[in-house]
Amino acid sequence: MTRSPLLATAALLLRQGSLEQAAAVLQEALASGADPAATQQLLGELYLEQQQPELARHAALQALAAEPGHPAAARCLALAHDQLGQRQEALSTLLGVIDRDPAATVCYLDAARLLRELGQVEQAVALLQRGRQAVPTAAWELDQAVLELLAAEGLHGPLLAAAEALLAELPDDLRALEHLAAAAAERGQYGLARQTLERLMTLAPQMAVYHLRLAGLFRETGLLDRAVLAFEHLAELAPDAAVRREAREALHHNDAAQVPVVLLLARESAVFRRELRHDAATALAARGFGLSREALGQLRGILGELDTRPGERARYH
Repeated sequence: MTRSPLLATAALLLRQGSLEQAAAVLQEALASGADPAATQQLLGELYLEQQQPELARHAALQALAAEPGHPAAARCLALAHDQLGQRQEALSTLLGVIDRDPAATVCYLDAARLLRELGQVEQAVALLQRGRQAVPTAAWELDQAVLELLAAEGLHGPLLAAAEALLAELPDDLRALEHLAAAAAERGQYGLARQTLERLMTLAPQMAVYHLRLAGLFRETGLLDRAVLAFEHLAELAPDAAVRREAREALHHNDAAQVPVVLLLARESAVFRRELRHDAATALAARGFGLSREALGQLRGILGELDTRPGERARYH
């Protein structure tokens, strides 16, 4: 059956979020006697958007009475159950839709979310994988849902394996590479994490956040001099203001944590003080430190104080 212009208009308005206009058009559709099942199903979607689950449930049931098995109406009923806190009923309804229509991609996604909320993570992953087999054209979307689910649950081993499996088919998939880098870092596979981040930077050099993550990885693995250089570059040149701010904050925290230790070593060792005066950056890097240019400048001024007033504690501000 061809959808009436009224129902097509209502559906478009719902997608645009124009709820009041959609409601008016649907009332007109009801009065005109347009396809009752489709009209009630769209009314159900409207009520869901308005957070009125009881009305949505009633409209969905009306749609199903007019056309039993209507997949969109059944999904609407499931989402109404969900808003009412009836998760098990919602899940059963969605699984029923999938059994009748194995190509209902969105129902796999909805049902997997509910399974996760019910604490059934393995079943959620299995359902998404089942959907992948049933709907090959939606394989990428369902694979991404698996990655997001595993990441949200902190299951870094399965996440790494799932990301590698997807990358075997799509080597340049940015989201899979992001998940691979994160999972590798969480599992202590820093070489793989670094290699993956560098791959991301090559594929999407405009994404300053990848540079930020690599700088953070340098910091976490003790390569502080490289971390500082990367953070300073981002703090000055990153096009994203949020990245610049995060890089500056990273430099500040790094300096605040390290400067007191550097000063303690400098007070205790005349050799270290001489090395600092000669080439502070090299001396610090050789001992596993890394300070911003601003902190280095202030440190050089403090070195003279340490030599001229050895009995007085130098302060860093």
